[in-house]
Amino acid sequence: MPFKPLLELKVEHPFFASGQCAAASIAPDVAAAARMRGLRLLPRASPGRLALLADFTDAGETRVAIPEATLRFDLFLEPWLLASTDLGGVPPGTVFAAAGGSKPMKPTQPQARSAETLGKPAGKVARALSGRPRPGTKAADFGVAGPAGASVTAFDERSGTVSLDGPQGPVTIDYPIAGPALPGIAAIEVPVSAAAAAKAWAGNPPMFRVALQAAAAPWCYHLVTDLPNPLAEWRIEHPASDGPAAAFAASGRAEIAAPDPSDPYGSELLGRSAPLRVLRFVSDAAVPCSEARARRIALFAGDRQLLPALPNPSPAAVRLLKGKPAFGETLRFVTA
Repeated sequence: MPFKPLLELKVEHPFFASGQCAAASIAPDVAAAARMRGLRLLPRASPGRLALLADFTDAGETRVAIPEATLRFDLFLEPWLLASTDLGGVPPGTVFAAAGGSKPMKPTQPQARSAETLGKPAGKVARALSGRPRPGTKAADFGVAGPAGASVTAFDERSGTVSLDGPQGPVTIDYPIAGPALPGIAAIEVPVSAAAAAKAWAGNPPMFRVALQAAAAPWCYHLVTDLPNPLAEWRIEHPASDGPAAAFAASGRAEIAAPDPSDPYGSELLGRSAPLRVLRFVSDAAVPCSEARARRIALFAGDRQLLPALPNPSPAAVRLLKGKPAFGETLRFVTA
């Protein structure tokens, strides 16, 4: 009997029109690969997808009994897609776990902890830790074992100093630490069992979906020009049916006539472009990254179309506007 799918893994990303992340790959970690060999499970990988095949007999049983176990896989993204992916919900150490039913897998942060014992006099005292708690750790995240009434009252992440209060005596504290580094952007853990194999034989292998999100930010064009048209005559037009939904209203239009602390890039561009003008056009809303391209974004000065097809701003060219990121592109239209 041929091998049949025991389960499938799929990575979704709205950057791609198909919804499937063609720039992702999934591979078993060392322990899972060894376990799979022992259970006669074969991985069949394709872009953004992995099927785990089991060896069944004609009677519908696996040739090697499959116990209840968890297999871990590493998730990789091609470098060019990283800037187009919102990894805010996938911090280092993330492990995707089954969420049940048809729901996308849930990103989790397994909690590794470290402990150390500190000498303490009576009253309040500050002590430097020898270890490094996980970024974002608060005083409430510390566990305390020691004299009755001993407690952690504050933690300064920058200095790695913990503030203690309570009676005199040795105090053992424990706190969350970052887990071991993963080879990819995250890990994926999936359950296998004899019951799952029976469902697979019946033609119902489970599908585990990892749903990534596209990075999104306003589009920002800086224009260097010598044309004298007043600001009110400048505009960017973009048909709603053309690629990503990027609209540019008059409220997002400005001229940078002097250094502007809220626009460091525009200010620097003005300094090296004098005596030319620098105008700025910002989209009305954040635009998610997409493989679809806007091909008919046009720049006008009055009734004159200057540039019929502006380049799409790149997520690799981030500029800060009022302290927030925008995807940027620099344009030039100089007549002299």
